[in-house]
Amino acid sequence: MYLAQKNTTLDDELTKYSEQLYSKIVPQNVRDYIEMTTAKRTVKKPKEPQKTVSDKASTIPTNLSTVT
Repeated sequence: MYLAQKNTTLDDELTKYSEQLYSKIVPQNVRDYIEMTTAKRTVKKPKEPQKTVSDKASTIPTNLSTVT
């Protein structure tokens, strides 16, 4: 009933309340640090391409009867 009167959802209200608590409890410098580290994680260096299965298959001996 309350949510219908405010024309909102439970998820929106919980998100709004959690953001208020976060702003109230966590100091500003800590929030800034968290934002900086999160931004660094999203901008990662591209990794080297992984070897394909066909590249790995070429290292397997084909004649196992001679391998002791």
